Amino acid sequence: MKIIYAHTTSVNYVRVKKNLDFFDSMGDEIIYYGAQREGQEQDKLHEINKNFNNVKVSYYNKTIPHGIRSVFAFFGYIINLNRLIKKEKPDYIIITNEELYLALLFGIGKSKIILDAIDAIDIRVNVNSVFRGILYTFVKFVRNKVDSVVEVEEFRKNRFPIYANKTIVIRNTPNVFKFENIENNFGNYIYASGSLNQDINGIEQLIDAIELVNKNSENTIQLLIAGIIKGEELLQKIKSKSFVKLLGYLSLKNSYMYASNSISMFAFYRPDRLNFINAAPNKVYESFMLGKPILINKECLISELCINKGNGFQSIYYDHIKLAKKIQEILELDLNKFEYLKYDFQNNDSWDIEKVKWSQIIK
Repeated sequence: MKIIYAHTTSVNYVRVKKNLDFFDSMGDEIIYYGAQREGQEQDKLHEINKNFNNVKVSYYNKTIPHGIRSVFAFFGYIINLNRLIKKEKPDYIIITNEELYLALLFGIGKSKIILDAIDAIDIRVNVNSVFRGILYTFVKFVRNKVDSVVEVEEFRKNRFPIYANKTIVIRNTPNVFKFENIENNFGNYIYASGSLNQDINGIEQLIDAIELVNKNSENTIQLLIAGIIKGEELLQKIKSKSFVKLLGYLSLKNSYMYASNSISMFAFYRPDRLNFINAAPNKVYESFMLGKPILINKECLISELCINKGNGFQSIYYDHIKLAKKIQEILELDLNKFEYLKYDFQNNDSWDIEKVKWSQIIK
């Protein structure tokens, strides 16, 4: 069986990499057609291909920039993807977002098409955007045309009940990760990680909340941040606070080790776009795997799952005073009470459980 998997970024994108590892283990012939994005560290494809037995990784020959400049490069990618499909004649074509369907309008033969809906195009714009209606119509058109749809959560599937019979949920959960904890030299700290944007990921509110807690407490809470900071004002605010430590880029293993020593993880998304409102499943499942509380804004739909599991501490995105109260609540708890989450995750939520669902649509 031959599969072409198309995604306009690095093969190291976490969900894509997990899927490819599973397909590779099943012995299928996989061609991953990706792209290098502007600002990403250059991938060494010859080294990457050595890590697979049945997956061949290739990229579009130009770097795809961000913003409006990406349009021309994107259409170049689409043309090349169409040529690749005509040449390889795969049994299945997996596209990760609706706009890639443009490459499938002509000459794809009898290939079955699967939409792995990582981020539906209509939810990436502001909820009040005049373009949302047009994009939503296009999203429905693509979902009507493809053979199967993969969503990462039930609440995303429920946006399109008319296509429920062709949609399967494969949650974006992590692998069970076993490691030895590093020594904690920071005392009590909250852990935030990822690509953290100014006035999008709530870091400003978290800093203000921690400052308020520290003002009224004998012990100082630290904030440890790993990943990329986007926004000069946010970066300057971080640097101006002695209780904030920037760790830079960390491997997934090291990130989990820092998270496991924290008093809480953190996931905030400004609720002005549907993809932000639908965001944070990966952070939530990581909190289950590690047995940790998570501070999360109520506007994120996944926050209800945290409440049901017992480790969610909800606040409102712009309310740092309420967030400070939630931090104080966590400080007063015995964190060992969340250990049960680890066992529940292994038995009900891990990637080992989720990945086999691909076999229901690739046969």
